Order: sequence, then C-alpha cells, then structure tokens
Amino acid sequence: MKETIEFVRCDVKDVRTLQAISIETFSETFGSQNDPQHLEDYLNQSYKLEKLTGELERSDSFFYFIKSDEEIAGYLKLNIGEAQTEPTEGKSLELERIYIRSAYQGTGLGKQLLEKTFEIAQAQGMEQVWLGVWEENHRALRFYRRFGFVQSGAHAFYMGEDKQIDLVLTKTL
Repeated sequence: MKETIEFVRCDVKDVRTLQAISIETFSETFGSQNDPQHLEDYLNQSYKLEKLTGELERSDSFFYFIKSDEEIAGYLKLNIGEAQTEPTEGKSLELERIYIRSAYQGTGLGKQLLEKTFEIAQAQGMEQVWLGVWEENHRALRFYRRFGFVQSGAHAFYMGEDKQIDLVLTKTL
C-alpha cells in the first residue's frame, strides 16, 4: 500500500507540536556536532513557545508539517517580506527551516518539502528562494546543490555563544 503524503499549514493551535518537532529535529541534526550547552542555549532561545507563537502569527511567515500516513514526518518554515532574517534584493522567499525526522530521512520527503517551497514561492510571485546552511552540514549542501542552489554569500549563525558560518544559497526560479 502506497503511503499518503499530506502538507498541513500550521497555525497557533499547533505551537506545542511545532515546538516538539523543532527541538527533536534540530537536536538530531546538530546535537552530535555541537557543545551540549551551546545547543541547549540555542533551543531554549529559538524554540520557546512565545517566540514560536509570534512566528506563527506573522502573516509573512508560513509553517507546514509534512505528514506520512498521518504521522508528522517533518516541517518547513518560509518567510517573505519583513519576516526574512536578512534583507534581500528582488522578490525573494527565505527557506528558514526544513527538517525531516530521522526515521523519515532518505525517503524523499525532503525533496517534497523543497518542491512545496518552490510551489509557494511561485504562487507568491517570487523570483528566487534563498536559505542559510551551516558550512559543516555537507549532506544538506549536496542536497540543495542538486536542486540548483548556488552560493551567493555567507553570514554568522550563533549556536548559543558559538559563532558559526552559514553559507547563503540561492536558487532563481
């Protein structure tokens, strides 16, 4: 039997579920490569309920869960306009977060989330999609480059007090 894939737009009622999957997937992705205290500081700052609620309430930010057979397998966060974490040239959509739970990695769901991102960007009249990727996340860098993203810059990213470098990748639509 074929699995059922569904995209569900998140709103404020989903904040606790969003918080749980955010902490889970970020920890799975970066926990083994970072100082535990820096990771904890980042999680406490970035995924507190008040902050996530504010992000969910913004009209220029969009969160989507991806469900596989009714189970939440991952999520993404998209920003346009003032919600973007950096000023951009032209009509841009920022892919701020895209995470798949470890049990679902390698199943093609990441590709489906990326395709959903392109679909939303085009529906919003955007000309490009951009994102930041930790320079040490080689798996993610390979993934995005397969879809035509190219490096267009770099910026600092703080994991707690640990300054890291994110490569800014851009794809023209």
